[in-house]
Amino acid sequence: MSVLLEYGWAPTLLHRMHPFTKLFMTVILGAIVSMWWDYRLGVPLFIIIFALTRVAKVPKHWYSIIWAAWTVYSIGRMLTFSYGYAWPFKVYPRELVERTLLKLTPQGTPIVGEIYFTVGSILFIGMELIHTGSIIMLMMIFIYSTSVMDLCDALAKLGTPSPVMFILIALYRFVAIIQRRLLTIMDAQKLRGWKLSRNPVTAIRRAAPLLYPMTHSTITMISEVTIATKIRAFGARKVAPMKILTWPNREKAMVVALVSFLGTALWAIYWSGYYIGYM
Repeated sequence: MSVLLEYGWAPTLLHRMHPFTKLFMTVILGAIVSMWWDYRLGVPLFIIIFALTRVAKVPKHWYSIIWAAWTVYSIGRMLTFSYGYAWPFKVYPRELVERTLLKLTPQGTPIVGEIYFTVGSILFIGMELIHTGSIIMLMMIFIYSTSVMDLCDALAKLGTPSPVMFILIALYRFVAIIQRRLLTIMDAQKLRGWKLSRNPVTAIRRAAPLLYPMTHSTITMISEVTIATKIRAFGARKVAPMKILTWPNREKAMVVALVSFLGTALWAIYWSGYYIGYM
């Protein structure tokens, strides 16, 4: 089973696509969904992106990232919008978004003041959760369906400077490697009687047996990578691709269609007269 945010092969259409096609798809769809604040447009696009994750066969345990992000984001936004924040969506009547849904404290309450939630604040939070979930799912699709070697070969063919390639590939692989080492350390500590607690305070206290071996392992890994790059004289000359990836014309046409879709979305937001964003 793959760890979170690690490439995994699967016989899917998205896995067979050129890395640049998936990169354009991720960036363009992410830009579009982040611009739209109308539920009639945002929700269908969210469903389409979710369907793409199933086409790519993204592991189901990866969705825990979305739940975690939604939980943290909701708590933060609830605190931010607890004073009647009602951003006047132009697609909804002002009298609707300014309507109070829940009042927690009356006006004049010492220290905290009046705390209440409006329809506009709830609509805003809900749409931001759709944005966050959509962007995370797009990243999941790209990471799970894009091989590091394919991405490296595609960048090398473009003549990307080797330091830039090294940073991108290192970041791409770092998360998965650190996760696997952490799981190995946790398994070793469990054999010694260590247990992970669900109590946050206790969990922090019990993290000590993990910190030293994890820190030591990370420093050792960085040292090994540094020595390996020096031995191979990495960066002394342009990196040549190990194989030539062909970018099919049908995928180029797909990118053109996505760019047109982005242009239409921008037109709809700023010049159509029907404003689907927010002020």
